[in-house]
Amino acid sequence: MTATPGNPLPRPLLLESAAGRRALASASWRTSLAVLRGYGAEVDARDDHLVVRTPANPDYHWGNCLVVTSGDVDDAGGWLGVFEREFPEATHRALGLLRRPDERAWQEAGLAVEVERTFTALSPITPAPVPPGYRVTPVRGLVWDALLRVELAGGPDTAEHRRFATRRLAADRAWVEAGHAEWFAALAPDDSVASSLGIVDVGGEARYQQVGTGASHRRRGLARHLLGAASEWAFARGVRQLVIVADVGQGGDLLYDAAGFTPGPVEYGVYAASMARSDKSVPDALEDGVYSAGNTAVGREPGLRAFGDVNNAAAPGQAPGRGA
Repeated sequence: MTATPGNPLPRPLLLESAAGRRALASASWRTSLAVLRGYGAEVDARDDHLVVRTPANPDYHWGNCLVVTSGDVDDAGGWLGVFEREFPEATHRALGLLRRPDERAWQEAGLAVEVERTFTALSPITPAPVPPGYRVTPVRGLVWDALLRVELAGGPDTAEHRRFATRRLAADRAWVEAGHAEWFAALAPDDSVASSLGIVDVGGEARYQQVGTGASHRRRGLARHLLGAASEWAFARGVRQLVIVADVGQGGDLLYDAAGFTPGPVEYGVYAASMARSDKSVPDALEDGVYSAGNTAVGREPGLRAFGDVNNAAAPGQAPGRGA
């Protein structure tokens, strides 16, 4: 089944598995998986986890990940073994966790636990005024090229990151040109990109993507204005709920709270841009012979899981926002 930008997530397929139902109950992962599908992702639903693959962009770390929906989330070695079996060529590790793990277990395996909060809104966000000297525009034409330059400048100077950023931005543009998303940019007086974000209509909900503001342009209300402009676009299309995700304690959560979003639940993830293979290849459940594969469905964050929708461009393939 070939994914195309803007097609809704085939929920009935995921609803046939317990893991799929648990993921779809999360506004964060529900919208992440829908956006990821626009990036060409495929989702295999197992008994207690989902395997997300994006063949069109293998360098997209949160587009090639596991989502652990049940079972022992503290079995770090076991889940790393599952990841390595599913992605034998991958050097990164990216696992979403629907419930809180014991951080010590993952730290002992060499990974830190990241925490993100989902925010929602049922009405448009009031935009802040555009600061003098700036202008806001939908992203078109040469502005896409400017966004790519910003993305490349903010990440490591590696071939992997260049491939990831170029392919993901091409997918973002495809969403817009298909009429299912919009990207907005605030341009500085010299026409450079000062702030930008995207928003994707995934069918009844709209997910923000890749919210970012250049360091020299912060604290001027640019992101707040773009959040409002994007919300007006979404509600004009008949969307019923906005969804945005932020890493806890990184600034985005304070911005979204102040803008009028309603704070929701927290979820967890573990990530490493590069990591040696673990010694344990399968979790205890597999070794005991009680694990069985579930249904397969085509299904992201943001990703899309770049963990959190604020664009930090911290590592190759770690896209901002799971739906990014």
